[in-house]
Amino acid sequence: MLFIQEKTILKKLEKAFATANLKTISLVKTALTQNIDVKNITKAILEGVEKAERSSLGNIVFQGNHKAWGNSFLLIVYSLIKEARDILKPYLNSWLGKKIVIGMAQNEVHNIGKNTVSNLAELAGFEVFDLGIDVPPERFIEKVKEVNADVLGISSLYSNGFNNLKQTIKLLENEGLKEKVIVIIGGSMIKDMAKEWGADIYGQCACLSINTLKKILNIEDIPPDRLGEGIIVKG
Repeated sequence: MLFIQEKTILKKLEKAFATANLKTISLVKTALTQNIDVKNITKAILEGVEKAERSSLGNIVFQGNHKAWGNSFLLIVYSLIKEARDILKPYLNSWLGKKIVIGMAQNEVHNIGKNTVSNLAELAGFEVFDLGIDVPPERFIEKVKEVNADVLGISSLYSNGFNNLKQTIKLLENEGLKEKVIVIIGGSMIKDMAKEWGADIYGQCACLSINTLKKILNIEDIPPDRLGEGIIVKG
């Protein structure tokens, strides 16, 4: 049971992430000094980020006819996530028992969204293997096999990485791993192609992607209004 002081700190922390408050990081440190369970701290962070993303969905930046991942407000929130994750890193562990291999498709280097999903997944209790940018299809499959991953996350913001993203999913299928691994893809231009390419989930934005993963992995029964535009092809 949480004490009143802990509840107050966690509520402030959640609101700080939801509003990109400049006191956010000091609240993370305060929560640690008060010996609040790291799972409760990360829960408050995730709930705050979700509120920030959902409040921003009606204020999306457009690139041509395509919706971008976010806006300047969300970029601030995402930078705060990185700072919080760095501070909490020594206290984190993969309590969900699920492994995620994640990276940018080959020829793709625009990694703000991927980095944020990676950081949030770690805060949520996943074991994360982040391969970085410009990752060849063979490297993704090699890592999935090596760690026996539950999830493969691939992102490509622009068309120069699309073929490599599709090739990675195809290679996963050829290796007989497609039915064993959940594939989540991200990038503002690819929602309509997610199912065609063989993905299980399209991640609209960071925390909503984590929600959709929790849903499809039967970790938590997330209601549809907390999944954004995420699609679930199987599960």
